Amino acid sequence: MIRNFALVSVLAWACSAAAADGTWNWDRKWALAEDWQLAGYMEFSTGGWQGTERVAAVAALPVFRIERSYSAVVPYFEGGMGLSLLSQVEAASGRPASSRLQIGDHIGVGMRFGEQRRHEIGLRLQHLSDGGVARPNPGMSFGLVRYQYSFE
Repeated sequence: MIRNFALVSVLAWACSAAAADGTWNWDRKWALAEDWQLAGYMEFSTGGWQGTERVAAVAALPVFRIERSYSAVVPYFEGGMGLSLLSQVEAASGRPASSRLQIGDHIGVGMRFGEQRRHEIGLRLQHLSDGGVARPNPGMSFGLVRYQYSFE
């Protein structure tokens, strides 16, 4: 699974929504150091990939983010875990998964920048698995490059 990480074996796409008006962002922020803080948001996403079959997915997950508090360029580290529902049980590796309901988690790094820090670019390592509930459980890992623009 990870040994093939550098190879492109599927074509994937994704889009997500996380409102910046406080609806999905948690109002709490915790200071970690002089200029670093812990915050979070709820992410709702849809995505898909094309391997031997076309697979679509929808997901919802809380995301925790450690980021600089005040800076023109805001670096961050994040991690999240939630649920994903697949359109079918074929894994990205071409092997069948045991269930359409998968647990998704990710870790990532990136930065926000530009006017009001509306631009964001980052890297994510994402994994989907049923958590060992059923067999087979091939799991799927993806490396993602993300760009996000905040309209608010």
